[in-house]
Amino acid sequence: MVDKFSKGWVTAPEIIESLGELGAFPHKDDVYLFVRRYDKDGDGRILYSDFCDAFTPLDETSTSALLRRPAIHINQGYCRTHFFTVETRNMFLSTFRSHFTVEEQAEMLRKRLGRRPNFNVHEAFLAIDRDSNGYITRTELRNILAENRVYPSERDLMILMQRFDRNGDGRVSYAEFMEEMITKIPAK
Repeated sequence: MVDKFSKGWVTAPEIIESLGELGAFPHKDDVYLFVRRYDKDGDGRILYSDFCDAFTPLDETSTSALLRRPAIHINQGYCRTHFFTVETRNMFLSTFRSHFTVEEQAEMLRKRLGRRPNFNVHEAFLAIDRDSNGYITRTELRNILAENRVYPSERDLMILMQRFDRNGDGRVSYAEFMEEMITKIPAK
């Protein structure tokens, strides 16, 4: 539905246009933040694999059921905007809106941190990287949170690690940490 020309990738303007055709009109900054979040190689394009990461459930059972479903409408000559039933299309748009809301809130937090005179990204990284090996592990993240009386579930910890660990190697480098901590949209 979003990749009109079946290129295997889409840009922020293409997402805005496609969502507009479906009756949703997100702010360009929201779409930009979404693309920055899921664009693994940083080229400004959401690949099909990036899109799958954004829309595939983390629960393996749900993912398995979703992946077993055949694409019915795409093979029957339907217009792109009618690939889904109304209910499914509304859920799809709602999921996009949820992504936009989460990314907007994350950006607001990054901006608030950036305005704090005593906050330094490098020092924050060093405070978490207790063994000074240049990486943050799940254990180090759990420990720093516990020291600050935050006790995430294993699932929440996994989701938090996934947010920071862009290359999926199970640890967060300084570059990955910094990428997540710096503001994405310049102040206006």
